[in-house]
Amino acid sequence: MSSVSYLQRVIRLGRRSLIGAAVLGLAPWSAGLALADEKTACLDSYVEAQKLRQKSSLVAARASLILCSREACPSTIRSECVQWLEEVDRSMPTVVLLAKDGDGQDLLDVRVTVDGEPFAEHADGKPIPVDPGARVFRFEATGFESVEAQHVIRTSVKDLAISVELQRVAGSGSPNDPEVPPPTPLAESDAGRSRPTPPLVYVLGGLGVVGMAGFGTFAWRYDSQRSDLEECKPFCAASDIDATNTSRKIAFVSLGVGVVALGAATALFLTRPDEASSVATRRGLMLDAVPTSGGAAATLRGVF
Repeated sequence: MSSVSYLQRVIRLGRRSLIGAAVLGLAPWSAGLALADEKTACLDSYVEAQKLRQKSSLVAARASLILCSREACPSTIRSECVQWLEEVDRSMPTVVLLAKDGDGQDLLDVRVTVDGEPFAEHADGKPIPVDPGARVFRFEATGFESVEAQHVIRTSVKDLAISVELQRVAGSGSPNDPEVPPPTPLAESDAGRSRPTPPLVYVLGGLGVVGMAGFGTFAWRYDSQRSDLEECKPFCAASDIDATNTSRKIAFVSLGVGVVALGAATALFLTRPDEASSVATRRGLMLDAVPTSGGAAATLRGVF
């Protein structure tokens, strides 16, 4: 073996030794870090459990006591947590949720909240731990009206029955309800013809749309013509001045006709008579629109 090959072999062995030493050195350090995190979690649960017990939040306190009662926790902490857990289990109240419909049948698919927080998805009669104190139980089920029940939950009381009766929502139906036959076609036809829309409503509506469109057109033309007159003052042609005044008049007349026609159509639609009314007593409207020198005048006459 040459000296170069021997030197390369020594270097490789040295590298392996260094890597092995690094791994062996990090392993205890990693284990120690994990153990420290475990002890910190135990201590945090230990402290939190005491605070929760003082607030009578027994459900959350029990969860924290289970964490600090593990074998991984220090013996001093673990022993106290185990003792407190037994005390919490003895003082923890439980309730049994019961829900019935109006026929006395049990309802299982019932969502229950306590003080606005989710509590149970079923009313199956099994005991459920709950914190002591004044509690508001709200029962909700599809097709039924919600019901709230307020109860004072006392410490150490087990299997307290929280029972409610849920009423069906109006119109939701019940398997025991008799079937109501659908309305006959004749009844539907009579209801549809009870207040027909007079043809004059469509005529007035169309006239109103045309009037408003005319107003928009001639108002735009008047504005354009007035701008031209501003440029040619004071040498504007008389014909241009007359055309501008004509556009203004037509615009105002169109606006008056449109507003009155649309208003009359609306009033006629809202006050239309039913089909059973006699011809003599039917309501009617008459619209008159007359152009004037300053614009337009409109009158509306009718029987209501």
